[in-house]
Amino acid sequence: MNERAALAARLREGGIESADFEAAQMIAAAPDGETLAEWTCRRLAGEPLQYLLGEWEFWGLTFAVGEGVLIPRPDTEILVEQGLAALNGVEAPRVLDLCAGSGCVALALAHERPDAAVTAVEWSPAAYGYLEKNIAALGGRVTPRRADVLAPPPGDWGAFDLITANPPYLTGEEMAALPPEVRHEPPQALSGGADGLDFYRAIRAMWLPLLKPGGTLAMEIGWRQGEQVSTLFAPFSPRVVKDYGGNDRVVILKN
Repeated sequence: MNERAALAARLREGGIESADFEAAQMIAAAPDGETLAEWTCRRLAGEPLQYLLGEWEFWGLTFAVGEGVLIPRPDTEILVEQGLAALNGVEAPRVLDLCAGSGCVALALAHERPDAAVTAVEWSPAAYGYLEKNIAALGGRVTPRRADVLAPPPGDWGAFDLITANPPYLTGEEMAALPPEVRHEPPQALSGGADGLDFYRAIRAMWLPLLKPGGTLAMEIGWRQGEQVSTLFAPFSPRVVKDYGGNDRVVILKN
């Protein structure tokens, strides 16, 4: 049995479903056998593969990730797609990305629209460090700004053509049932309060006023939250966009 097959078998025995893929990723990235052995132990203990590798791809771009920042996920690309569609025909748009985390949404938008001025908002010190690191590595007109989305915007922000957000949206019940590897991700990037809607209420009350007339707000949601979030924003006639798995994924509306 070769090294890759042996590692995959060990990961599979440890309950890791994508064992073949992960074994290939770990072997390709590990600089030596000692590191690979350490990574294997950490992975079997539940640490996410992305944290072991220190990076992950999103929208064709490579983002630095690690302890303290949410791992970019493919479903979030739906949010980027909707944001870009909303910017069609808008010259030199101003974009605000809330709960930016690693900066994956903000930097993907800036990559596709180099004429855009993007402000990326993050509160967590650990996540903010990754945001700054990824902005430095990937460029684009992205300005990091440290602020708490659950509080009113501090100072003068101006008005934006597009506001995007991938806020924490798991309910208390969902937080209690998280699989081991997701428990390694920062709880403050996952928990949306008892009913999962705390951040949507804050966005509605305190951040939506920053949207220009005719501007667009696009927010990622949990797969069971389409109706609830739409109700919060009912006066703006929101619509729900599904992901490629057929689940509710983004609520989008115009001011």
